[in-house]
Amino acid sequence: MANEYLINKSINRLTVIANESYDDFAKALQKEIEDDCGVSFAGRIKNKEKNPAIKYRKGFELDENFKDIWERIKYKTTYRVSYDTEELIKQASHAVHTLPTIHAPEIRSEKTKLNMTSKGI
Repeated sequence: MANEYLINKSINRLTVIANESYDDFAKALQKEIEDDCGVSFAGRIKNKEKNPAIKYRKGFELDENFKDIWERIKYKTTYRVSYDTEELIKQASHAVHTLPTIHAPEIRSEKTKLNMTSKGI
């Protein structure tokens, strides 16, 4: 029988909402598991809150190397956008008001006369 593996990102995921600091909770949980099971974590649990924010740089998404890396890490990535709703409404309203005027399409028909001679038109 061949070994088959199921990759499901929702399996083996532990989400914890603690009523104490994350570091204190993680250390206590690690110690408890180490004492009960003899497993050594050696700092494998990390606080995602301490990850630095990454600034957007235009044009990087066109790089083939980035696309390759993104396909591998996109399931582990969180993307956040912060904006001021009132400012967004003002900017959108201004953009709509400064759009060029759209005129109704026109259909023109012209008749003309051509003289055909031995030299051409």
